[in-house]
Amino acid sequence: MSIKVIFFGTPELALPTLQALLNNNYHISLIVTSPDKPAGRGRKLTPPPVKEFALIKKIPVIQPKKLTDNIIEQIKGYQADLGIVVAYGKIIPLQLIQSFPYGIINIHPSLLPRWRGASPIQSALLSGDKITGVSIMLLDEKLDHGPILTQRQTFISDDDYASTLTVKLFNLGAELLINILPLYLEGKITPKPQDERLATFCQKISKDDAEIDWHDSAENIMNKIRAYDIWPVAWTRYSKDSPFYQKNQHDNIIKIYRAEIVNAAPLTPGYFQLNRNNKTLLIGTGTLPLSIKELQLPNKKRMTIVELINGMQNIKQ
Repeated sequence: MSIKVIFFGTPELALPTLQALLNNNYHISLIVTSPDKPAGRGRKLTPPPVKEFALIKKIPVIQPKKLTDNIIEQIKGYQADLGIVVAYGKIIPLQLIQSFPYGIINIHPSLLPRWRGASPIQSALLSGDKITGVSIMLLDEKLDHGPILTQRQTFISDDDYASTLTVKLFNLGAELLINILPLYLEGKITPKPQDERLATFCQKISKDDAEIDWHDSAENIMNKIRAYDIWPVAWTRYSKDSPFYQKNQHDNIIKIYRAEIVNAAPLTPGYFQLNRNNKTLLIGTGTLPLSIKELQLPNKKRMTIVELINGMQNIKQ
């Protein structure tokens, strides 16, 4: 069966699915991705990874800001059989969905109907979920509401952060899609409606969401650090009593990328205990202390606590 596909996707995590489709001889007629964005210190316009892939593979690519009526007609003109969405970042109108004979398939990184919305991976980590997974679903007019073609679950390890879990889930999604796509196209899979009684929802993340309340439990703070390590990164302010305080420094925010709970005597919530000899930094919480492993000070790069202590001669004892 010769199937023409239009692919909707933007970030690097969409590439495994795109490559898998090509490896399995699906014809990608068009790639729809987001516009170039400023990046880096020079704020140079930078194409998204999916566009770079399209240019290398010589696949037609468009980058609409919005899926307007004109853009929809342009996409319809390719007369593709199927749409596939992987982290595209925009809502796809129903009239475009209905223009594909086989609809549009989406890879969603949760076990729907749990965690519909913009931040399913972060929400699973924040909630302390032990199991998550991938849903291969058909789009309809509502957000993450369409019927399920198949799902596969996986465990969330204690070492998983959003960055690692995202890669794990989208690689799993690419594998699962390729496995079930022939069955779906041959009519051997019946899409299953989601159980609305089990639906939970998640929202877009803001920078304020990542601020740490040190009176919270060590477990909840650790979940926040794990959930937000891609963006916006869990953060806290430090005071003049902190070992990192410097005069004339306007920014007093520390970003925390990696940490672990330690079974040690409790510290006052928010208190920084630096041990220069052991190269450790403990911070008190509402329960057990956290040992900080990787962090970022104002105007500094991300680094391990060992690198930080070795490189800063003016740290208070």
